[in-house]
Amino acid sequence: MTYSRLYDRGHTVIGVEVVEMAVKEFFEKQQVEFTTEYVKAANATLYKSLDDRIQIYLGDLFDINTSVVGTFDAIWDRGSLVAVRRQDNQKYATLMTSLMTPYCRYLLASIIYDPTKHPGPPHFITEEEIKNLFDASWNIEHIETCDALTDRQQAWGLDAFEERVQLLTPKLGAGCL
Repeated sequence: MTYSRLYDRGHTVIGVEVVEMAVKEFFEKQQVEFTTEYVKAANATLYKSLDDRIQIYLGDLFDINTSVVGTFDAIWDRGSLVAVRRQDNQKYATLMTSLMTPYCRYLLASIIYDPTKHPGPPHFITEEEIKNLFDASWNIEHIETCDALTDRQQAWGLDAFEERVQLLTPKLGAGCL
């Protein structure tokens, strides 16, 4: 998680996680005291720092909406789109669009590999698929591609594994917000 780096720079950080152990380990590792509460509108448990600047919802991303979390000026997706089932990609794109303010900046990390060698998750997603999901309402700028192949991916039978980062910004007047 990159929550701590953003928090340390003074930002309020809201995340969604499906693995309870990851949430608890985050707060323990960062030595941040937290409380928990059930949020019925999101069908999730909210873990939040005592100053409310870190809020992590433990639950299904698709149960999150603007009535629960509001809208955002910035989104950093480091593992959500590649984690959702491929048939839910459009649902995901629609949700992300609904959560953005008119001047939001959205960093999206995607993964490229040979899907015949590993079924996912994380799921591969091509730049063309990203365009199909977001191009109607978003400007898409490729920021970087890096080799992310580790022993873990090699154990899956992969010989190439790239992470690509795109910056998405709303096309004003495109009806996206």
